[in-house]
Amino acid sequence: MHVKHTLYYHSQHALFRYLIPTFKWVTGQKLPVRTYQQLHIEHPNIAKKHAQDHRFVYISDRPCAEPFYADHNALFQSLFKSPAKRLILVKLLGFLPGIKALFSALYSLCFTPNSIGYRLFYWLIKRYHQSTQCQLTFSIFLKGLAIVYLLTFLALFFQAEPLLGPLGLSPISSQLPALNGASIGSQFFATPSLFWFFSPETALKPLILIGLSAAFLLFLGLFSWLSLITCWLCFLSIVSVGDLFFQLPSDHLLLELSVIAMLMLPFSLSPFAAYPKRPSTWLIWTFRLVLVKALILLSWQAPFASFIDPSTYHQFLNSVPVPSQFAWHLSHLPALVLGLIVFTLKWVPSIAALCCLGPRSLRQKTGPVLVIYFLILLLLGHPFTQVLLWLCCSLFLFQDAFFQARLSAFWAPFFDHQLRHLSRPYRFGVRLLAIALFLLHSLSFFPHTPLLPAIQEHPSRHAFRLAQPLLAPTNASRQILALEGRHPDNPWKAYTFKRLPGDPLQAPKWLTPILPRLDHTLIYYSGQLLSDQTLLTRLGQSIHAQKVNALFERAPFTTQAPTELRFKLYRYQFSPLNVHIQTQQYWSRRVQDEAVLDLATLSTP
Repeated sequence: MHVKHTLYYHSQHALFRYLIPTFKWVTGQKLPVRTYQQLHIEHPNIAKKHAQDHRFVYISDRPCAEPFYADHNALFQSLFKSPAKRLILVKLLGFLPGIKALFSALYSLCFTPNSIGYRLFYWLIKRYHQSTQCQLTFSIFLKGLAIVYLLTFLALFFQAEPLLGPLGLSPISSQLPALNGASIGSQFFATPSLFWFFSPETALKPLILIGLSAAFLLFLGLFSWLSLITCWLCFLSIVSVGDLFFQLPSDHLLLELSVIAMLMLPFSLSPFAAYPKRPSTWLIWTFRLVLVKALILLSWQAPFASFIDPSTYHQFLNSVPVPSQFAWHLSHLPALVLGLIVFTLKWVPSIAALCCLGPRSLRQKTGPVLVIYFLILLLLGHPFTQVLLWLCCSLFLFQDAFFQARLSAFWAPFFDHQLRHLSRPYRFGVRLLAIALFLLHSLSFFPHTPLLPAIQEHPSRHAFRLAQPLLAPTNASRQILALEGRHPDNPWKAYTFKRLPGDPLQAPKWLTPILPRLDHTLIYYSGQLLSDQTLLTRLGQSIHAQKVNALFERAPFTTQAPTELRFKLYRYQFSPLNVHIQTQQYWSRRVQDEAVLDLATLSTP
């Protein structure tokens, strides 16, 4: 006896919301499915039992039959049981020779049980309903973290050798302190780096390649815990001996978020490890505190008087690490419009920092606002990796229902096929570490605390701190070093950097995907470098090396090194619109200080 089953589904499910009218229009048949609203009317007891369930439910017409979940086989056959000749394309194109045979073959390939299309449909339905809300959020967060690691290691592959190599600007061997009778173990905790155990000359490139491979595996969701700790350890080994070149705000934020994510991931050596179903509340709030600290430092970037002083609005745009062309055009808007925009951008982080600590409804409204705010910062010229890390922290404001209801309805099945349920609870030690991180961040809101000190004017070379400020103080006057070289009795020729503003006629870049390490150093430590010329001397000693010349966009001396180098400290500002129309200059600059280095008196390293 044939038993009829009715499939009940959620009306907001994207698959059926578009599939049902399409199927009826193509085949002329109505699918044997009904919504959960009808389930509440026809079977109230069953509806109450499965009120929080997002899976499909089959109910038999037999009396007293128990409901059972769709086995996807009967579901698939009920959806695609019409023959190929019923398809609308066959009706329209049936007069063409061979069209029926073509569609019959496609029907056999895609719409018959155990075919490719059937397996894909089965995977889509099954994976969607196995994914839990928190697993999806953490999956998106890990993929964002993996993208940052990929971009960082990819940039290091080309920059690490001229910066940290034996002939580079700051060789690793000179950064590792002498043991002086101390054990390697004690020195490792003072300067955590794998270069204590391997030769820096031979292990630098392999370490970067290992980190790059681990970041790719982390993005795919394979060996998540091992991949994350490998990325963290490889990058920490480079940052701890990288001197001023590795003091980017995003570097320390990346290390910090990786530590918290490692506590959230369960320890597993399986390639398809489980994501946490219900992570620790302490860890979730630690992520939020990281975001709050970033917002507080963003709001402290300018004094309170600048919030109401229109003359400082241009300084706000100039204080971006590398102002983009979008910021240049924005600076030439009418004063009233520019004032409203900058006034809003200055107040958003202060208000959002308070809302992040508020109730759930307030946090859900703050999340989209912060996403828009961070995207605007990206357009203004902030590095992409730093903005992406801020966006990753913002994910935990939405509460996972946001993705379930708005984002994941359609594309979540394709997003991460490695989602698994996690049933075992967290160990006591992990909870204790999570509470410790939470307390550390609650004490590190202010940039100058003895527990988690900020980057000073002369940062400690060998001290690794878990929590660094997310924005080192930038000078509103845009003091940037320019480099020039020459041979005797010849004019000075300028070196062009990849991201720094150079010639006033040079247009700003539209975006800053990754801020080069040398450019970053000349932005944040320009005044300090002229007073302490250690790095400039090292640059003069290595300027003849071809790998060091690769750090520049254009090096005027490729065959023979210059005999003199001149470092000029400029103050850069956006040119007014009338000046730009007359002279085509994007920048106005004036010299504040300069230093000349005679390379003939320097010995090669």
